Amino acid sequence: MVTPRTVATDFTLELWLFSTATSPVGTQAYQGAGLLWSDVGGAANDFVLAALNDRAAFFTGNPDTTVIGTTPINDGRWHHVVATRTMGGTKQLYVDAVLQATGSTNGSPLNAQPQIMIGGNTLDSRYFNGLIDEVAYYGAVLSPAQIQAHFTAGTAPVAAPPPPPAPVPALGAGAQLGLLVAMTALGVLALRLRG
Repeated sequence: MVTPRTVATDFTLELWLFSTATSPVGTQAYQGAGLLWSDVGGAANDFVLAALNDRAAFFTGNPDTTVIGTTPINDGRWHHVVATRTMGGTKQLYVDAVLQATGSTNGSPLNAQPQIMIGGNTLDSRYFNGLIDEVAYYGAVLSPAQIQAHFTAGTAPVAAPPPPPAPVPALGAGAQLGLLVAMTALGVLALRLRG
């Protein structure tokens, strides 16, 4: 899937993922299976969020540096992954609301692809083998409290619906006839008392 790239300076990338697959190995996120991909060949102010070494990895270019998380993301559980970039400051990588890696970024706006590819490294045909859900891009760096709130909201138990009303036991034909006779007798008795 391809979406417009709506971020350029300070930004946050957010998604939930689920996988049991082994990811590619390497030292730079562009060597991995793409999660959110806006990379161009050569030196550029671009970015990549990928699955690398069975961890989340976040790359920013010019100079090309990658930070890699510590939590395995291919363990058959849903994981919340957030990457932030402060232009001319730091990049941060969170997994399940825990800050796992920090690096530096340059002071220039992005000049990457005009779109973001979801789920694939389209330059090298390395695609994420798993599920991706609730992708979001923000034109600002979310605070740790906001990231924690998003993680908590995504893991909150769903309230169980109220139980259905108890079924009314069915009456057999004999019981129905007896009930009808009793109701008729009470009706006659009520008429006699009024009259």
